[in-house]
Amino acid sequence: MNKKIILWGSLYGQNTHSYIYWGLKRAFERLGCEVHWFSDQNYPTDFDYNNCVFIVDNQGLTDQNCPVIDNGIYFSYDVFKNNKYLNKVKSLINFRVAEYQQKFKEDDRYCEIEKGVMFDTQAPEEYNVIHFAWATNLLPEEIDIDNVNNERFNEYNFVGTIHAPRVGAPPLHQNFIEIVKQNGIEFNHYDPQKVVTSEEENIRLMQRSIFVPDFRPKEQKDNFYVPCRVMKAISYGCLTVSDAPYLKNFIDESLLVSEDAQEMFDIGMSNRFNKDLILHQMEVVKNNHTYINRCKGLLKIVEKIG
Repeated sequence: MNKKIILWGSLYGQNTHSYIYWGLKRAFERLGCEVHWFSDQNYPTDFDYNNCVFIVDNQGLTDQNCPVIDNGIYFSYDVFKNNKYLNKVKSLINFRVAEYQQKFKEDDRYCEIEKGVMFDTQAPEEYNVIHFAWATNLLPEEIDIDNVNNERFNEYNFVGTIHAPRVGAPPLHQNFIEIVKQNGIEFNHYDPQKVVTSEEENIRLMQRSIFVPDFRPKEQKDNFYVPCRVMKAISYGCLTVSDAPYLKNFIDESLLVSEDAQEMFDIGMSNRFNKDLILHQMEVVKNNHTYINRCKGLLKIVEKIG
């Protein structure tokens, strides 16, 4: 099996997608692969690119200088903007995450290769299609069950974008923030457009929070988008509450969900010291929702192609 992996795209910390690459890199290396991470601005010209597995983001157009090798296997993210690989490489696989309705139940058409990697056996496109779920950035051995005992503070810390309410959808996040404030809980927003927060600091802020709610914009919920934030928070030892009920079917039935801001607050507060629930979910994520699971799935596909 081909075990030389080329991640081609923005380098670590340069954009949001680079954190996914970082998770993939560490998992592939843990699985014994030789991994190289290049970008359009930083790549060797004397490298042997033959018989490699490439992971690219053609949608983000961060692969303009990525070589097209006829014996290469290419995984490309979501939508093709400039499909320079079609009929020019050994195999082209489109891994779909955000803009396509996710499929994570097996049937006559969809086959789960590994947890979070669903192969479309009847894709009409000229290339192969898989549906791919994000995961926690921790490796299984890095998920420390002792974190369930971390002290929670009277804070709600949110690192990320507070999405504007979509047409026809209630402003859940905005309502939740007001409920938090009304209950005397400190709200701290770290907008990535204004504040650069390291991965370590983000983890610390989540762990300090009363619990970690997750809110999805309507278009993501319509497509059954699987956010990494929920799985990350669980792996850090945090209680989570999601406004996407379908995540119960993918992550675990024990996940706390609601599409009402007050109810999200109430069930989070009533379970914030439920260590049995948190520990159970940590084990679920450790076993099923790290990039080890996702990369095993990609490698199984490579093995079948190879």
